[in-house]
Amino acid sequence: MKSILLSLFQTTTKLLEILSPKLAITWANKLFFSPRHSGKHSKKRLPDIDNLHQHWHHYTNAQGVISKCKVYSAGKSLSAEVNPVVLLVHGWEGSAFSLSTIAQALLDQGMKVVLLDLPAHGFSPGKQTNLLEISHIIQQLAQQEGDGMPLKAIIGHSFGGASVGYAIAKSTKGRLTEHFISISAPTNMDYILDQFCTTIGASETTRQGIINKIEGILHDSYKIVSLTKLVDTFRKQEVNGLIIHDQNDRLIAYSLAEEWSALWPEATLIHSTGFGHNRILKSENVIDVIIEALV
Repeated sequence: MKSILLSLFQTTTKLLEILSPKLAITWANKLFFSPRHSGKHSKKRLPDIDNLHQHWHHYTNAQGVISKCKVYSAGKSLSAEVNPVVLLVHGWEGSAFSLSTIAQALLDQGMKVVLLDLPAHGFSPGKQTNLLEISHIIQQLAQQEGDGMPLKAIIGHSFGGASVGYAIAKSTKGRLTEHFISISAPTNMDYILDQFCTTIGASETTRQGIINKIEGILHDSYKIVSLTKLVDTFRKQEVNGLIIHDQNDRLIAYSLAEEWSALWPEATLIHSTGFGHNRILKSENVIDVIIEALV
C-alpha cells in the first residue's frame, strides 16, 4: 500500500511539473506542511502516565488566527529545585503518547512532566503546521511552566528535537531550559528537504519553491533552523546538551548526530543499536541515560 501511495505522489508531482510548475510547488508545499492523519484523522491516544491532567493551550497560528493544542501534565511543581519540570515534544506525525515511557520514568523520579499534541497532531485540531509555529508554542509552555525560571529539561524526538532547538535558540524571554535532550533529530534542513523531495519525486525547481515558502514563514534563511547552525547560541546560553541517536536509524541517518556532536563537543553523544527511529523511545538504556543526566 505504501509503495502504491508513493508511486501516486511521484506521478502526480511529475505530471504537475510538466503542466504547471506553479501548481507543482503548491502541491508540494501542501504535502510538506501537512502531517498525514492530521485533524480528525489523526492518531488519538492519551499519554499512558499516572495521574494525567489535560488542558488546552491557546496560541496564534501561522495565519494569525487563535487556535489551540492539547497539553498534558503530571506531577507537582513546587519549585524548580524540589520538582524539576521536563517538557517533552514528539515528532512529525507522532503524538504525546509516543513519549509515555520516558515521561513515566521521569515522573517516577519526582519530576513534573508536560507533554503536548502538536498542532494537526493527536487530539489537537488543524491540518497544517510548521517549525516556527511549533517553536513559539514550546517557548510559551516553557515560560508558563518554568514560572520565570529555566525548565530542568526539554526533550524533543525527531522533528520535535529540531523544533525544540530552534525554540531554545530564538527565545526572547531568556533561557528556556538547563538541558536540551535531542532524540533521533534531523540536524540539517537540507537533509529534510532532500529526503522529502526524493520521496515525492520533486525537481530542483519545486524544491526551491518549498524553500521560498519556508523563508516566507521564517523571514530568514531556511538554513538558520538547522541544529548545526544553532550551536553557538546553545553554548552562549550554557545549555547542557544530550544527543541520542540509534546507529540503525533508517529515517534520520546517525551521521547527522555525529556531525552535530563534532560542532558541539560540550554536548554528550549517546548511541543505541538496533532500536531504529521510534523504538528508541522505549529503550531502557536510553531512559537510564536521560535519568542519569537529570537526577
